[in-house]
Amino acid sequence: MATVAAKSKEAAAAVAKTEGAHPLFRPGDEEAPRAVDAGGVISLVRTMQGKQISLARVLEDAARLEAEIKKLREDLIPSAMDELGATEWRFEDGTALKVKANVHVSITVADRPAAYAWFRANGQGAIIKTEVAFDFDGAADADKIAKLSEFAKKYDMPGTVSEAVHASTLKATVGALLKKAVALPECIKTFEVREAVLVAPKKKIEG
Repeated sequence: MATVAAKSKEAAAAVAKTEGAHPLFRPGDEEAPRAVDAGGVISLVRTMQGKQISLARVLEDAARLEAEIKKLREDLIPSAMDELGATEWRFEDGTALKVKANVHVSITVADRPAAYAWFRANGQGAIIKTEVAFDFDGAADADKIAKLSEFAKKYDMPGTVSEAVHASTLKATVGALLKKAVALPECIKTFEVREAVLVAPKKKIEG
């Protein structure tokens, strides 16, 4: 009986220890406040501030690493490969290093009408997506929205018209045109960047 009583006291003590724990922390966390009072709130705020500082440092490091990787990918490695007179390098583990030309396409907002007109005139109008929008107060104008939806099926309704071409579609389309030696207008600007690309080896399928 004495053994049972001792175990009961230990269990009660463990429960009492965790009753004041904050729900954001697991029992046993050193930084967890044990009471929801002014001191506990201050502790939580200090913890948040510490983590915000840590996050800012991580993001700063990530930005620096991204810039260093970009320098290696677009400058140092392609230049080193040029010195070797090679465009591809294969490592012992099967990984391939390739230097490829990557075409970037740019169309300014001011040049979009001219560029889109050129695409349409040259059989590429399908890449342009047109959106017609109407501004309503969703709650107050529910009836108007319903009537407009029905009315729009019968009549050509005016609205805010916007046109756009998805970036990947634009890049692929212009890249295909350049391969065919199609001369592009000045409103569609392109520039080429040579980039180092690592290609992982194909996994062998065992069967």
